Amino acid sequence: MVYLCYGPLTEIKYINDKIIWSFFYFTNFYYLLNRKDYFDTIFEDPINHLWSLSVEFHFYIFYVFFFYFLTKKNYIFIKKTIFALIIISITLLCVIPLKYYNFVFYFSFLRFWEILIGALIYLNKDSTWNKKINILFFIFLALIISSFKNTNLAIIFLSIFFTHLFLTFYKEKKKNILINNKIFTYLGNISYSLYLWHLPVIFFFQLYFTKEYSYFFSFFITILLSSLSYFIIENKFKKIIINYSKKNIFLKSIIVGIFLFIVAIFAISNFSFLKNEITKNNYLEKKHSLTKKLNYSEIRINNNPVYKFCTKESKIYTLNVYKLRQECLIFNNNESLIYVEGDSHTVVFIPLITKVNSFSNIYYEHNGGDISYEKVNQQLKFFKKITYVKNIDSIEKLIFFEKNIKNFDKNIDFLIIGTIPNFNNKLLNVQKCLIQKSNCDYKPSEDYKKRNLQLYYEKIDFLIKDQRINFYNPYKIICPNNKKCSINNYGDLITHREGDHLTIEGSLLLLENFKEFIKLKNIQ
Repeated sequence: MVYLCYGPLTEIKYINDKIIWSFFYFTNFYYLLNRKDYFDTIFEDPINHLWSLSVEFHFYIFYVFFFYFLTKKNYIFIKKTIFALIIISITLLCVIPLKYYNFVFYFSFLRFWEILIGALIYLNKDSTWNKKINILFFIFLALIISSFKNTNLAIIFLSIFFTHLFLTFYKEKKKNILINNKIFTYLGNISYSLYLWHLPVIFFFQLYFTKEYSYFFSFFITILLSSLSYFIIENKFKKIIINYSKKNIFLKSIIVGIFLFIVAIFAISNFSFLKNEITKNNYLEKKHSLTKKLNYSEIRINNNPVYKFCTKESKIYTLNVYKLRQECLIFNNNESLIYVEGDSHTVVFIPLITKVNSFSNIYYEHNGGDISYEKVNQQLKFFKKITYVKNIDSIEKLIFFEKNIKNFDKNIDFLIIGTIPNFNNKLLNVQKCLIQKSNCDYKPSEDYKKRNLQLYYEKIDFLIKDQRINFYNPYKIICPNNKKCSINNYGDLITHREGDHLTIEGSLLLLENFKEFIKLKNIQ
């Protein structure tokens, strides 16, 4: 609820889906299917950490059935079975190639070994077999850690290794000033609440406050919220479980499950209504119109969302007599056609192109890096003049385009829209720049060096010797200062969505300059 009121709604469909998946403890599979790397965006998603609760939930279900089927067996057999499962789970980690890292990280069974080690330590705590099995574990885990190439998984192995070591040799009767410290004991008691609260608190503090304040205050707010939820909710819930019979707990669990299911179905079926209501009441939407600035669903042709009708994946569209998608076409006559094709770097120029009054007919198709020369050539049957438009922002794309020019009809002209300024600073967050009004500078010299833009422009100069090819350069308009530029130089307007994508309003900054260019080159 707090997120819906004060969080960015730029990806509201994504947020809605995450919440629904988390209701049913399948967040880990959601991130797995969406190929989301946990460590890349760890503080940009306030419920990023819920994937681990899903893994735990799946383990608890597995563990109940595991013990149910092994109740007639002795403890030695159960312990050996757990040990075998741990070996199998860890062995699979080593066998699966590193390119499937997300699968290894999120898939439930491949993380069961971590919890199973804790279960095995508990079952072995009063057993002489414990020492033998621990020696094997220490050797086995040490070999795994030393041979594992992925840093993140190696850290996980190390933390499990030392935790296992501590729990095995820790003696409860022997008092330890460090371990038995009241502060550490208290933090241990509220640790579950700490885990739940830490990421949302960090997320909001980093979004609204500068680093100096966010690090300091987020720690204390997390402790406060964790303490409140521990005493008011967690502690009382434990007492309820103890007091109620198993039958009552089971029935209440079913009721809660049914309630969550109804909520999820309601959210799915009423998404459009909920989206509108949430957007109206969201703080960032009212103050900054964040969705309109950053969400590409706002890019439209004839009021038709481009990402709904004009992509490869689009299934809902109508082909006209020209074999073009009607929803992606602005049509006035059969004189000339501006045929735009490209990826996410091209689509942002659609609002700019549609503002040029001299363009009678405009068509856009979102085909990624493809070049549909056959389809473009066919339009000469219907239009007297065709200008093919595409954003080309790298040397590799230039070379690919150059190779395909020969496939176009000789009567087709070209307009290449050049690269925009890129910034590679991961700490530079567009939303924070807008909300905090903080300094969001980037250096074009770094961009020139990293992408070898000098060579890029040399190849452009060679390419435009062909009289059919025109080149429009947005770089100097977006970033007129060679030494330093900023994505929020224009007050409440921000030029970039992220490092290599313009916002819609960033694109529209080019409008007057672009109109002059079109008039000068007589592009129709």
